[in-house]
Amino acid sequence: MFEIPQSFSKKTVLAAAFSGVILHITLEAFHHPTMHPFYPLMEKPLYDLMSTLEVRILALVCFGLSIPTYIYKAWKNHSTSLK
Repeated sequence: MFEIPQSFSKKTVLAAAFSGVILHITLEAFHHPTMHPFYPLMEKPLYDLMSTLEVRILALVCFGLSIPTYIYKAWKNHSTSLK
C-alpha cells in the first residue's frame, strides 16, 4: 500500500545527489565554526546566522512536511491502481 513506483534517469539521480551535497554543506555552514564552505577563502558568511537548535528545527519541519507528501502520493498511487 505504501509503495510508490519510481523510475529515475541517471541525470535525475546525479542532480538530486549534487543538490543534497550542496544543501548539506549549506546547513553545516550555519553552525560549525571550523567549516569553510568557500575554501580556499576563509570567509564564513553563513556562520552563526542560525543556531544549532534553529537548524535542527528546520530539518524536523522539512521532515514533517515530507510525511504527508509521501502518504498522499502513496494513497494516490494505490487508488489509481484499484481502477
